[in-house]
Parts: sequence; structure tokens; C-alpha cells
Amino acid sequence: MGLTTSIRQVRYWVKRDWALSRFAAEEDPTIRAIAIALQRTLAGEANPLERVWIERLELHRRELESSNEKITRLDHGAGSPAEHRSPAEMAAGVLVEDSLGRICRLASKGPSWCTLLFRLVRGLRPDACIELGSCVGVSASYLAAALHLNGKGSLITLEGAESLADKARETLYRHGLTNAEVVTGRFQETFGPSLSRLAPVDFLFIDGHHEEQATLTYFDQARSFTSDRSLFVFDDIQWSDGMGRAWAAISTDPSVDLAIDFGAMGLCLVNRRGGRHRLAKIPLN
Repeated sequence: MGLTTSIRQVRYWVKRDWALSRFAAEEDPTIRAIAIALQRTLAGEANPLERVWIERLELHRRELESSNEKITRLDHGAGSPAEHRSPAEMAAGVLVEDSLGRICRLASKGPSWCTLLFRLVRGLRPDACIELGSCVGVSASYLAAALHLNGKGSLITLEGAESLADKARETLYRHGLTNAEVVTGRFQETFGPSLSRLAPVDFLFIDGHHEEQATLTYFDQARSFTSDRSLFVFDDIQWSDGMGRAWAAISTDPSVDLAIDFGAMGLCLVNRRGGRHRLAKIPLN
């Protein structure tokens, strides 16, 4: 690493830490909790019980990633950024076969991002959480483990492919996480009923169907079933031009109190009574 690069990196760290310190000093307890969760994630902090859970879930991740088991699934999502699937193709689904290990490596959130989700749930202590996109249950297990350590709260995680939903159920069952339920089906058919069942929803992690209009629709749909203030986390906001446009529209929506762009992921604190429209960019990747 050259001197210029080193100076640039130090400036970046200083700017990031200053932004987080500013949010951590806010009077608003929710924004403070979000900032502290970010600081703890970056510092790698964990109490003994948290560390046991994180190590346990990462051990399971490594087992999944090494599996050669073949998985066939009907994919109702957008595929890859280069595919440009039509709404009709996504509705019908595309048959895909791959190994369990490859699916886990490519589609599951990495350890640092899962730890961030874990920290956010630990800090905000939500009662009702929904995840769109279970995959094989790695991020769902992190969310459910955080709720378990909080001593309250439940999770519904949605998965379009039955074969992946079964793996997600196995993952949650292995860790005794009975506070989480996997619901199978197209998000357009399962999201609304799940919101109704858990309402008011405090925490949403949207990590599936990476398509512009679908993402905007899920955002609009969820706001009718949330608490007065709820946290929305969007994955893959840079996945495609369409996802970038969706994030730009969501992060500047009048209902948003605070939006933070982490690079690969975005966070919005949504206030049903009207937001303060603050935007921050704190890249973590």
C-alpha cells in the first residue's frame, strides 16, 4: 500500500468514525442504538454469550459452504444483474440447479454483514421481524439468535424456493431457534399475510427479488404494517442500476428519519408520522 493510499484510508476511517460518534451522541435513543451497533460491529465486540452464538453459526456456515449436495430450485427472483428477466419470467420462475455449498457462498450474507444484522437486533430489541430471502437460513439464524438473546421477539423469513426453505428450516432447527418460522412461496403472495400476522413490524430485512419496482412495492406495502418507527434494511442496493434507483427513491422518501448507505447494504429508519430526511454514507465494504 502506497503512502497516498494509506493517507486516503486513514482519512476514510476518521470520517467514518466521526459520523458514527456523532450519531452515537444523539438524544434519539433509536439512532443512538443504531450507531452503537455499527461501532460494536466494526470493533468486533461481543459478550461471551454473543460470541458463542456467532462462532456456532459460523461453524455451521462453513459446513454448508463445503457441501456438494445438489439443490434444484425454482427461482422467482431477478437472477443476475446481466439477465434482465421479465416480470412474466420472474412470476413463472426459472429452474436452477447448483450445489448447496455454492448457493451458500454466493447468496448468503457474509460474516460481517450477518454480525451487523445481529447487532442491530440486539440493540433495537424489536418484537416482530420479517426477512425476505431465507436462502439456506444463515442470516435468519443470526436474526433469530439475537432475538433469543434479547429474550423476546419473533421472526418470519420468506423463501420462494421450497428446496432452500427446507434447508433454512434445518438450519434453524439445528440451533433450536423456535422463535423463527420459514414461509414458502412467491413474495407477492406471502409478504402481505406475514406482515398482517406480525403487525406492527419493527424490523425488516429485504434480501430477495432484487428488482427495482418489486423493491419499491415491498417498501410501500410494509409501511402500512409497521410500528410508528421501524428499521428497514435493504441488501444489494448496488446490485444493478434498477436497485440503485430504488434505493435512491426509498432513502429520500418523506417518511425516512435517517438513511445510511453502507455500500452493499442500506438502512432506513422509517417514521410513519413523517421523517427528518437525513442521509449519511458510511461504506463498510
